Amino acid sequence: MKKSFKYIIGILALTLMPACEDWLDTKPLDKMVFEDYWKTKNDVESVVLASYRAMLSDEFMERILISGEFRSDNIRIEQNMDTHAGIKDIFNLTIQVTNDFAKWEIFYKIINYCNAVLTYAPGIREIDPNYTEGWLQVHFAEAYTIRALTYFYLVRIYGDVPFVVRPYADDTENFNIGFSSEEEILNTLIADLKIAEQYAVISRGNATPSDKILTKGRVTKNAVRALMADIYLWLASG
Repeated sequence: MKKSFKYIIGILALTLMPACEDWLDTKPLDKMVFEDYWKTKNDVESVVLASYRAMLSDEFMERILISGEFRSDNIRIEQNMDTHAGIKDIFNLTIQVTNDFAKWEIFYKIINYCNAVLTYAPGIREIDPNYTEGWLQVHFAEAYTIRALTYFYLVRIYGDVPFVVRPYADDTENFNIGFSSEEEILNTLIADLKIAEQYAVISRGNATPSDKILTKGRVTKNAVRALMADIYLWLASG
């Protein structure tokens, strides 16, 4: 009887093993699994919009203001002001590596969004018939321009910085990237912006009222040209 019982248990185990493997191979409910993404035009649009949202975040805007206008003579800190210690240190030119306002994670988060669009969007043309060549070019123009603007901020704030042009999909990849020179980065950005100028839309003024929230403040040809002019001026002044 015991021997028969063991046989029955063994058969059940073999029968249920594939089902158990499927059960153990569940996908996280709170995260987008990579292989389930980059399938439609909307996936690309979502990542492009995520880069815009990140640029509107307090984390990004604070670092731009603190590293830019804040360091000029136009702003001063009064003694009785309730000012964050990290900001006071920057104002007094005593910046420590532990100062959160001197960190650049948000910049590279935006850059990674753009790198993902430039890398994965072309493959969607073969999957989603609604994702036309025209849409791909518009998204490329936005990704090139947003990435260029973000790197331009990094160069003006830090000088030589790591220059990353491929997306990071997970934490197992190598994050120890060497620095590239300011001139090398800016010259590459100029080349990217020349491509973006070809692809960018002239205007988004024909958007319907319901679409305005998705089109206001987005990249156009004149935006690309303005950024390119700023970078040329920076290179000339150096």
